[in-house]
Amino acid sequence: MSTIEPLNQPWRIVTLAVNVVLAWLIYVVATGSYLPTGSGASVWLLAATSYWLLTLVAAPFFVPPRDALITSIAVLLLLAPLDFSGVVQWRTTLAALNGVAVAFAVGVTAVALVAIFQQPNRAKPLGRISYRLSSVLGQGEVLFTPAVMISALGFYQGSPSWMATILAAWTFAVIVKPVELLLRIAIYLRGYGPRSIRERAGTILRVDDPGVVRVTLAKDASSWRRETVHLTRLPDGTMTYVLPLFSQVQNEEVVGTGLCCSIGEDISADAEVGGVCVVPGDGLAARLGSALSGETTIHEVAGIVVEGSSIANIRF
Repeated sequence: MSTIEPLNQPWRIVTLAVNVVLAWLIYVVATGSYLPTGSGASVWLLAATSYWLLTLVAAPFFVPPRDALITSIAVLLLLAPLDFSGVVQWRTTLAALNGVAVAFAVGVTAVALVAIFQQPNRAKPLGRISYRLSSVLGQGEVLFTPAVMISALGFYQGSPSWMATILAAWTFAVIVKPVELLLRIAIYLRGYGPRSIRERAGTILRVDDPGVVRVTLAKDASSWRRETVHLTRLPDGTMTYVLPLFSQVQNEEVVGTGLCCSIGEDISADAEVGGVCVVPGDGLAARLGSALSGETTIHEVAGIVVEGSSIANIRF
């Protein structure tokens, strides 16, 4: 493992749980209440939880501009019902800030809706501009930060220390992402244990017939080249070499397509199921190419035919 990779989905769920528990503990100690009451004092906790749900869980499924629409609606539900009658200091300023934040969320909602309906016409100016604006303005950091600030500054005035703690914790969580960072470092360091003897390139996403694997590549996908052979353990426990064919971008991930193959020898290695690792050494790709073609003079795979056809000529 040569790079500190982003967390996969299970670890992102763990990060979400740890973040929410830490924020809840701050809320409990600061307010003495175990559950959010719906008052302004609980808005920052609800906003932080929504932000982590968006970035850690929903991000792979709600791609722009749908994520901007969901986020802006969540902000509207948090800020629109706020009552500042009990606020002692800065009441007018905070009410004005809340109005601006609500108006901004309404604007992002409108832009996101335009972008959604203009998706078939994204090449046109309106579709292109609305899509880019919703991608930038609809980020969780942009929309949820005013909600956290209003909640901390307006409803914790009796305890400046907790006001500062909440604002500092939110800033630290958004910029540094400490829980996610520590987990990534721990997983990275664990990769240097005795079981990790190869550079991890990614994780199997899907296995297709005949022996075609789709691999979710790590952030650094430089190893996915035809001359670099990989090794994996399939779900049935079989160890096999993987010869990279090509890679492509799908949603927010880089997916590599490879061909499972062997050279008639037993592969003895300690690899986890679904993990795809780089095999060091020169000449192995050429040997695999020759084994696949059946000709000692042919060393490189040009491609694969994945569907049978009765057409006489197939154009590549």
